[in-house]
This record gives sequence, structure tokens and C-alpha cells, in this order.
Amino acid sequence: MELDALRPLVRAALQNLEAHKQRIDDLNVYPVPDGDTGTNLTLTLRSMVEALDDADAEGSAAVAKVLSRAALMGARGNSGVIFSQIVRGFVDVLAQTDELGTDELARAFRGASNAAYRAVKQPVEGTMLTVIREMADEAEKPEHRELAPAELLAAVLERGEDAVARTPELLDVLADAGVVDAGGAGLVEVVRGIALRAAGEDLPEAAIAGDALGLD
Repeated sequence: MELDALRPLVRAALQNLEAHKQRIDDLNVYPVPDGDTGTNLTLTLRSMVEALDDADAEGSAAVAKVLSRAALMGARGNSGVIFSQIVRGFVDVLAQTDELGTDELARAFRGASNAAYRAVKQPVEGTMLTVIREMADEAEKPEHRELAPAELLAAVLERGEDAVARTPELLDVLADAGVVDAGGAGLVEVVRGIALRAAGEDLPEAAIAGDALGLD
């Protein structure tokens, strides 16, 4: 896990999240309806990009430390704090290897899920926690072991989208408001940015019309 390989992926995550920031803010009704989940996640991720740009770390462990610290110190709001733990769990796994293959990604997603759940005293399903757990479940499927990393990310992204769409079934406040979970939606856009970059596909330049993750 070298800086030169990681920088474009983290930048892509930020670019895609920024394109969806307002939509995610508009979804925000839980735990507090203050309309800032997209903003807080964007600020948290931006702190990671800035830290990578300033870093001269070499080796997986050093890069992981830079990212983990930047996410924690830059975390904004409840969503940012949980996201920082997702980042910590993810990069702690990658710190143990110089490879970034399918097996490593699967273990990293599980590490991210475990770290996020451990960080919350009373985990609530129908939130970002549910989404990262289901992403990890998808990443670990035996039938995905032969996939290329970009293909695995695409499968994880699809599972994440499905998990977000089902969050109102798990959390009444979302169903009552007619929205999906904002934190989960934000996490999906982070992974989408990484998946798009890994696949060599274009990233959005502006907010996308419509809401693939919203309710009808």
C-alpha cells in the first residue's frame, strides 16, 4: 500500500462524495435532523486527502498511520466519527501487507466493519453500521475470491446500495420521513468513487440529478 497508489483512490472518493454532498445532507434525519451528514463526511475525507498530499510516509504501516490519524483528527459530527473508525479498521488491515488484492480488500472491509461496531456502545441497525457490515459480508463471499479488485469493489458497491435502500425497513424514523440513512448513503458514495477509479471510469463533476438511493 504505497502513497502513489493510494492517493488517487482517496481523491476519487472525495470527488464523488462532494458531488453528492447536498443530496446526502438532505437525507439527514437521524440521529439528529440537522442536515449536515454529507458536509461532515466530506470534511472528514478532505482531511485525509490533505494529509496524504502532505505526507512523505513510506511503507504500508506508515501510510495507514497517516490515514487513520487524519480521519480521527478531522472527523466531524457523528457520521464523521463513525467513518473515521471505518477508515481505521480498513487501513489497519492493509498496514500488514504491501498487496492490495481481492483477499486483502475482503479482510479490510471486515476490519472496517468490526472497528465501527466496536466504537459504538449501542449499535443501531439501519445506519452506516449496517451498510459497512453488509459490504464486508459481500466482500467475503467465496465466489468472489477469483475476482479482480475492481470487480470485487463493484460487487461490494452493489450490496451497499441495496443495504442503504433497505435502511427504512430497520429504522422507523427513516420510514416516517421517506428517506434512506444519510450516513449509509454517504459511505456508498465513498466506495463508489474508489470503485470508479479502480475500474478506470469517469467520476462526476457535479451533483447528479435523481436519487438512486432514495425512496419512491
